[in-house]
Amino acid sequence: MTFLSIDELIAGKVSPRRGRKQKRAMEFLANLLESGEVDSNEVYALTEEQGISRRTLERAKSEVRARSVKVGDAWVWTLG
Repeated sequence: MTFLSIDELIAGKVSPRRGRKQKRAMEFLANLLESGEVDSNEVYALTEEQGISRRTLERAKSEVRARSVKVGDAWVWTLG
């Protein structure tokens, strides 16, 4: 599996449509997580409301270096 950087996306290394979706998902996820941890169910619900597919979300998660962490009985997403 190959992941692309923002620079590669901007440089047109992927189709314009996929690049736009990926960039939008990355920006949305980075903004969502910049304030701290977010419950994984909330992440999925909010991105679905934005029309971001799970596959695109997973790619964006990798690119912005977000990670899932178990806190008690719940999973949260966080940056770093």
